Amino acid sequence: ILIELSKDENWLVRGSVARNPNLPFQQLIQLSKDNHDSVRAHSTLNHQLPLEVLLELSNDKYEFVRNQAKLARINRISLLK
Repeated sequence: ILIELSKDENWLVRGSVARNPNLPFQQLIQLSKDNHDSVRAHSTLNHQLPLEVLLELSNDKYEFVRNQAKLARINRISLLK
């Protein structure tokens, strides 16, 4: 069902799905590249998202997405210490 919801027309649905830790990896990567900035920002809250993708999102054209990605990277790195 998460795969189907990841393709929903409503960005709010896709954004909620992007945060779900049970979302298959491939769908998470797709949502991290979504056309809607909020969906990309929500994907940064999923701990399964690779650091490389967070780094890419740190250069997003929207400041909101960039800031979310930077915060997620800081949080992830601090958990590793």
